[in-house]
Amino acid sequence: MIIGRVEFREGEGIMLGIRKGPIEIAITRSDVTLSWTDGNYRGQAAMPYGDFRRYVAEGAIGWTDG
Repeated sequence: MIIGRVEFREGEGIMLGIRKGPIEIAITRSDVTLSWTDGNYRGQAAMPYGDFRRYVAEGAIGWTDG
């Protein structure tokens, strides 16, 4: 669940924000992929594992029961 401000960089472009709400997470040894839907739009962002851990530690990404 995106609870706070979470951003990712698309290629070499500017930082883009991920809207608050439910996400799906796929974790590998080197990175984390976040996926979400917003109406008809489906977004996906990969970020380094260290950045993901920082967002979790800061409380911007969290879990819900259910």
